[in-house]
Amino acid sequence: MDPAYVSLISALVGALIGAAASVLTILIQSFFQERRDRLRIIADLAMKDYDSVLDIAKSHCGEAVIPPLASYLAYHREVLKILRKRSLTQDDVRKLVEQQRLLRTEMQKLQGE
Repeated sequence: MDPAYVSLISALVGALIGAAASVLTILIQSFFQERRDRLRIIADLAMKDYDSVLDIAKSHCGEAVIPPLASYLAYHREVLKILRKRSLTQDDVRKLVEQQRLLRTEMQKLQGE
């Protein structure tokens, strides 16, 4: 094979590999950026929800049992997971309510110990 063709093919293959690496890097970065943004949204929603429940509990009944912040995080994570499907069904809502009921029941058991 002519040495000119070898260097031409090598340059072409190198350019293709470089372009593929750039595209792959951008895809990976966007995936993790979206994940970080989603976690930030979940944390913000959970904190606001928790703070509002805490304020209501303080103003209405001095001492109340409030679920831990982790339960709010779990709830809002599931809500966003459902919304990402872009189709909210009654079954989704039932499952979410059931998960929250089970979580509340387990927390009450732990507080009773």
